[in-house]
Amino acid sequence: MKYNLYQVLIEENRLDFMKSESKNKGLDELLSRIQSVVVSLYETKQNKEAGIKKLGNEIRYSEELNNLLENNSLGYYLVKFTENSRYFLSRFIETTLTTNESEIYFIILHGDFGKESKLVDNSFIRINQVKRDLIAFFDCYKPRIKLPVISFVEITGFSNYFFEDRDGFNFIHKMNTNDR
Repeated sequence: MKYNLYQVLIEENRLDFMKSESKNKGLDELLSRIQSVVVSLYETKQNKEAGIKKLGNEIRYSEELNNLLENNSLGYYLVKFTENSRYFLSRFIETTLTTNESEIYFIILHGDFGKESKLVDNSFIRINQVKRDLIAFFDCYKPRIKLPVISFVEITGFSNYFFEDRDGFNFIHKMNTNDR
């Protein structure tokens, strides 16, 4: 899976997003497993219908995918954040206050990838809105508790796959090894 990783630095009077250039093998492996599940869901739906318009419900209700998310036994606590952008702050607060994890990774979609893949409808939150919302929130409400380390995994693409739009219906295809 291709992605950008941002760590949120929360200090007494400011909030920063630091983009990490280093990759973590364990996180990469877990994201690869997630990609495999999503690709399988995508292929199943596109083969049953004339392509897909969006994959939101399949992603939301996939038991296999849900077992990979918010599961502290996997070494990384990943939270899927592809819901409507209006719910971002409430879900962010709920997650950071109710989990006992020392580090939380929120998965979001890059704007171009989200539109191209049609994994969810177009109301998903983008990293710029995440930044604006969190900066505004922390400007108003200075945190009085110790928060976990917070990172955002912004999915920019799937490794070895591409998407095709045919008259409003999407299809996923595996790249030939000669195409790389």
